[in-house]
Amino acid sequence: MRNIPKMRLIMQMIMAGLSDYRISLKSGSTRNTVRKIRQKIDDDPSVVQMCLGMDDKEAYYRLFPSKAYNVSKAVPDTSKDLASFIKGTPKTALYYTYAEKAEANGEYPLKYDQYSRKLRVEEQKYRGSSEQSVKPGKDVVVFWLQHPVRYLDENRDEKTGRLFLGILPYSTHVFSKLYRADNKDNWIEAHNKMFAQFGGTPKALHAELSKSSCSKGKIRRHYEELAIHYNMYIVLDGSEQYSIDTMQIADWFRERISDSLYPSFAAACDDIRNIQNDYDRITDENGTTKNRLFYEGEYRLLSRLQNGEYLPAETTELTILYNSHVQFQNCQYSVPYEYALKADKKVQLELKGEQINIYYHGKLIATHIRKNNGGYHTNPQHMPVGKELNRMEWNPDRFKSWAETIGPDTKELIGKILKSDPIVQKTYRRCMAILSLSKKYGPDQLEEACGANEIPQGVSAFKVISEYLEMNYGADT
Repeated sequence: MRNIPKMRLIMQMIMAGLSDYRISLKSGSTRNTVRKIRQKIDDDPSVVQMCLGMDDKEAYYRLFPSKAYNVSKAVPDTSKDLASFIKGTPKTALYYTYAEKAEANGEYPLKYDQYSRKLRVEEQKYRGSSEQSVKPGKDVVVFWLQHPVRYLDENRDEKTGRLFLGILPYSTHVFSKLYRADNKDNWIEAHNKMFAQFGGTPKALHAELSKSSCSKGKIRRHYEELAIHYNMYIVLDGSEQYSIDTMQIADWFRERISDSLYPSFAAACDDIRNIQNDYDRITDENGTTKNRLFYEGEYRLLSRLQNGEYLPAETTELTILYNSHVQFQNCQYSVPYEYALKADKKVQLELKGEQINIYYHGKLIATHIRKNNGGYHTNPQHMPVGKELNRMEWNPDRFKSWAETIGPDTKELIGKILKSDPIVQKTYRRCMAILSLSKKYGPDQLEEACGANEIPQGVSAFKVISEYLEMNYGADT
């Protein structure tokens, strides 16, 4: 691609159907230039064939004969641009401003990568180091410190904890937190606390995963969700480009932990906080602490937190019940009745914090707030009414017909139960439980129990009936 003249390259990408934005990035030209060339091609498609054998200077002259083509390249004011970049102006915006100004002066702008390289050199001078071409607000590197932290538990047995480190390579600002184990839950929690302390997120997350923190495939799924939640992209096991900084910082923490045996986990955490405070107070040649360097510089380039903490979702496969609900942890949650009519009644329940999402073949069909005290969580709009109620496999008429085969007292009791709740589907389980007693004790015995007992208001009919049957016929079962 480098050997293809720029004008011809732009024409080829236009003919291939690429957008002006993508063409400008790939060719290093401004979108204004791409639009002008596209307009020329739209007016006369033969210009593409005409310019095939020409270099950029000739092709530009043929396309825009009224303009003198100046091949001298405009020199960007990188010191001024760097000041704007550090304050948060995107590099692409700086480049387009520079390129448009160059073209307005009849000069040939640098390609985007050439401009970036010049700005990077200026940035390295500003940092006083040319070891790495890292950018402010772009990356964070996270990993477990390989050196374990030893402490005594409440039984005076020796245990080992793991130290989580999150490092912003540009400012070398560090987040550290000690955990008892390097498992998945601690790994996710550490990220939430790290971003909360940073007060924002960079663009990319570079993670070094240990085997214990990565249950295969699962941590990657959680990482994808975490990246979407925090509007980042992730690079797993890809922090080699930052190995110099991360190794030096990791060694700094390791040396201070050394082979200490802490009297408790709390004591170990206290010492880690003290070590972190010592690190934050390290000064540069100008006497500025690392903590101040971060908050006066890179902090302003981080994306602000907007969605709170990321909570990994747990998914369970469930079956839609006859009452258009699914049961999860002794609670029932409603789903639209149309899905109870389908042959495949399998759904996926996703628990994320206090929110429950129910999916059918990947489609979100219901959302609820989690209940912890049992019972129903029913959306009335999910329940069938009128003619739709009769389409259901289980409906009030079916329970009444079943009760009628047992006896009039049973039918009367089931009728009362069906009318006891405005959402009739919430009574189905009680009806089913009572009618099923006929299979255990016999229909005559159930009819006798329903006729012999008055059910006080607020008392479970099933409890009264089942206790009566157990007392009178339990020995025969």
